[in-house]
Amino acid sequence: MWSTCTPKREVSVSFCTDANTHDLAPSAALVSPAAFLGVFAGDWDDLSKLCRWYLDDEIIPKIANPWPTTLHAYVWHNTPEKRGDAYLKRELVLAAELGSESTDVETIWWEGGADPGDFSVGLGNFADSRVKFLGGLRTVSRYLHGLGVNMGLWFEIERVDLRTCKRLCNPWKPEWIVQQQGRPYHSWGPHFFMLCLGVNEAQDWALENLL
Repeated sequence: MWSTCTPKREVSVSFCTDANTHDLAPSAALVSPAAFLGVFAGDWDDLSKLCRWYLDDEIIPKIANPWPTTLHAYVWHNTPEKRGDAYLKRELVLAAELGSESTDVETIWWEGGADPGDFSVGLGNFADSRVKFLGGLRTVSRYLHGLGVNMGLWFEIERVDLRTCKRLCNPWKPEWIVQQQGRPYHSWGPHFFMLCLGVNEAQDWALENLL
């Protein structure tokens, strides 16, 4: 949820729950993540800056030796020939020469990810593809670390492909899907849905996948 104030002192308030609704039976309870409502003056760029400040100052746990601000190389894997370790390594050699210190591997790095570009295929079964990355992502990570570049991975852990619900050693369950008017709520495609991370079992599943 956010609010904006214009120089004319007009205030607009916007909020979204992504159809995350629940009907509770008597005596039933649901614990949701905390929500924050803040008011600021300025435009959307000001909002973005303030959100980053709030996350850094109030949400992200403090560590003894924080990483300094780094120059990040964003490699966009928008065509099949760019989805693999050869392309990533070649691009990051050049980026490292320019001083880049971090990068992230974008969507469709997982085993079930479809090369034509539909990132929703295979969501929820996050095992790295040994076709795109012959030695696995660990080998890519070691290579990039050798260049002095830290590596991250794209995740959208709450969105799942219905066809992956029986996979992994700790598979997710369809009853964890967000409900809208008594029916499972799916995203913009017919085969992938949103998990409710207010469900404790779904939180455990997400943590296992991320680790």
